[in-house]
Amino acid sequence: MAEVNKRQKEFEEKQKNLADLQNKLQTQDKVLGDPAKADLSRQIDRINTDLQRMNDDAQKELGDFQQQLFRPIMEQTQKVLQAYSNENGFSVVFDVSSQANSIIYADNVSDITTEIIRRVDATVAKAPATSAAPATRPPAPAPKPAEPPKK
Repeated sequence: MAEVNKRQKEFEEKQKNLADLQNKLQTQDKVLGDPAKADLSRQIDRINTDLQRMNDDAQKELGDFQQQLFRPIMEQTQKVLQAYSNENGFSVVFDVSSQANSIIYADNVSDITTEIIRRVDATVAKAPATSAAPATRPPAPAPKPAEPPKK
């Protein structure tokens, strides 16, 4: 958060500087000479470019940071999902929450999400403490057992 606050303060300072320069260009348009107007315009363009770069850099770093934080969770979830699938004889598990899937219908009785979350939470609770922040979500309720597919 300290880094976010620092960057936000820098961004806000640049935005204020930009607004001041734009205001000066507008209010003193009649009294400024062409070289002064051109100089103000260049300063405004440079600050706009700086702000865009700051924003782009922040977005990229945030994405990288999120990947860094979520990678261990995804790896653990993948292990749990593989074990559960092997135990229950699943060959394929679909992510029906994704908007890009082509699954037209899925019965909730075949949804294993709650059980996977429960198992991931259980493995995280067994794992030795790390520097990561502790989970604050309460354990998921036990799921209903999936019924075998009807033929």
